[in-house]
Order: sequence, then structure tokens, then C-alpha cells
Amino acid sequence: MKKMFFMEFKRAIISPLLWIVSCILIMLNIFGMVLNSYGFTITASTFLFYNTPVICIFLSIFIPLHIGQEFEVRTINNKIIAGYNRKQIYITEMIVSIICGCFLLFVDICSIIVLAIIVKLPFGITFTELFIECIMCFICITVIATLFTMITMITHKQLKSIAIALGLTILGLQLGGNTVSALKQEAYHVEKDGTTVENILYIDGFKRTMANGHMLFSPFAQVKYHPDMRNETIDMKSQNSLLLKNVSHHWEFPIMNFIEMIIFTQVGLFIFKKQDFK
Repeated sequence: MKKMFFMEFKRAIISPLLWIVSCILIMLNIFGMVLNSYGFTITASTFLFYNTPVICIFLSIFIPLHIGQEFEVRTINNKIIAGYNRKQIYITEMIVSIICGCFLLFVDICSIIVLAIIVKLPFGITFTELFIECIMCFICITVIATLFTMITMITHKQLKSIAIALGLTILGLQLGGNTVSALKQEAYHVEKDGTTVENILYIDGFKRTMANGHMLFSPFAQVKYHPDMRNETIDMKSQNSLLLKNVSHHWEFPIMNFIEMIIFTQVGLFIFKKQDFK
């Protein structure tokens, strides 16, 4: 299995697509941090995790292309003939997909830190907070990569897998963005004359519970929410949590991500083992 892993890892890491997207992430950060101007104070943490949706969209294309090629040229069959079992093949493809996703997130975060040092921009976040939020985002990317691996390993076809994964990503990010926007609304806002008016866009009760549930179960909604986590007050953290309302961070997110990762892996493996490649 080790030999197969290094072969797949090498094939993924030399992919021009992977490095093109890495350059795109760096250019987006250069544009946002260096070439743009703002009418308010910014810190390096302002830009953290804003490019994660770009990574998700890329993975929804890259993973089906990378894994789908194995089916198109019947390399999967050759691996089985060579003595590798289907579980080894599946797990190898999943790990390589996860590494690619985490690599892109690592490039994005490191480029922000390096640019902040170059332009002498304050970080605006403690190392502990940065570490915790990065861990949460890495786990979120991991479950998304696991999902795309499952889709491709049971679909086999590159174009069909891309259509499903990309469509699911766009829909997930759109719905997640809507949920995050709703949860960010304040109960009241102040008019120009100084009067306090009830915000009709604010949601509470059952609607807020449903929105919190959506954010808990959807890694795409979490991707849209990550940039705003460091600006949460204790009260907002409690309101935007379906579970673990009284803890300092959204630890319910990585817990649910781990559960979903196990489910996606087991479902994908079960179907993949039953399929006929002839």
C-alpha cells in the first residue's frame, strides 16, 4: 500500500492544476492585502479563510479528474490484479485527496502570514486562536475531500463526478452563505435619527434552530462561517450553536465533521466493494 500511496501522491502533487490554484490563492491574497485600499483598519486575520470556498470549488473538479482517470484508463483494474484490495485502493485515493485539499489551505494561510510580515500588517489574532481556527478549517476541508472521493469512487466517470461534486459545492456554498447571513443579523439596528428599530431580518426560535442545524451538518455552511468566527461575542457564539452553546469555540463543527467523514468513508467503501468494473 505504501508504494501505491507514493505513486498516487506523486501523480497528484505534480498536477499543473494544483499549482495553478496555489498561485491563484496567493494572487488573491496579494490583491486583497497589498494592492487594495480600505477605509477602515485591517489586520491579517481579516483575510483568513475567505478563499476556502475557492478551494472547495477546485477540489470538486480536481478530485474527480484525478481519481476518475484511474477508472478511464482502467488503472484500478491493474491495481486489483497486482494484489491490492479495494479498501487499500479507496483509502489511498481518499488520503491523497485530503492531502491536496489541506495543501491548498496551507498555501492560503501561509501566504497571508508572509504577506502580513512583508507589509508589516498586524496579525490581529493570537497564536492560540489562529491554531484553533486553522485546525477547524483543516478538518472541514478534510470532510469535503472525503465526500468528493466517495462521489468519484462510486460514480467512476470524470464528467459525471465533476457535475455532481461541483453542483453540490455551488449549492452548498450558496445555501450556506444564506444561512450565515441570516445568523449574522442583529435583533435591532439604530436609525439615522438615533432610534432603535427591530430588525425584520433577524431570525429566532425554530428558524434559528434550523439555521444552526444546517450550519452544523453542512461543511459548506461552515466554510462560509469560518471567516466570521473570530468576531463573535460570547452571546453570538451561544446563539449560533446548536450544541455546546457554553464552550468558547464551535467544537461541535469538527465533532460532526469526524462523524460525517466516517459515514462517507464507510458508505463509499461499501458501494465500491460491491461494484463490477468490467
